[in-house]
Amino acid sequence: MLYREIMAQLIEWKNRKHHPLIVSGLRQVGKTYIIKEFGKEQYENVVYIDLRKEVNLHSAFSGDFNIDDIIFSITAKRLDAVFIPNKTLIIFDEIQDCPDARSSLKYWDIDGRYDVIASGSFLGVKGFRTIYKRGIPVGYEEEIQMTPMTFREFLINQSMPKDIYDKAVEYISDKKIIPQSLNETLLDYYKKYLMI
Repeated sequence: MLYREIMAQLIEWKNRKHHPLIVSGLRQVGKTYIIKEFGKEQYENVVYIDLRKEVNLHSAFSGDFNIDDIIFSITAKRLDAVFIPNKTLIIFDEIQDCPDARSSLKYWDIDGRYDVIASGSFLGVKGFRTIYKRGIPVGYEEEIQMTPMTFREFLINQSMPKDIYDKAVEYISDKKIIPQSLNETLLDYYKKYLMI
């Protein structure tokens, strides 16, 4: 699995009392990937819904925000979606494409039987997609901003030995001159990081 530091934040969120989580950030930084990996590792069951691709599921959020009715509407169209109380992570991807799904987060939170993570790239961008006629559930959601891969994450994913990485951090933290061999190695990695 690709190492991303946000995984620790997701685990911390799961292991405490929490509200539905919004993971926002730029396009193509790995939001969907890391949320799905988190779900596979931490939950017995995951229901993944891509609200950009599965427009036919938008109607599930158009009526009253009764969680059992929403679940029924989703499972009527997606027979593979299984909702197991207290064991299921529900992922609403591209939630900005279905404002009513975001408005429903308050009621998922109040219901409390399921953990919910929503992600989107254009959340908070004025004028993007449809407006929130039913409001954003203030006080009923949390947010984590996901950024592109950091140089540190890149080095870990490139399998840089921990002792070399730790030594580099030590030199930089202590504002000491980095030995030439280590400096050349870091510069090579940095050039690769910038290209990727």
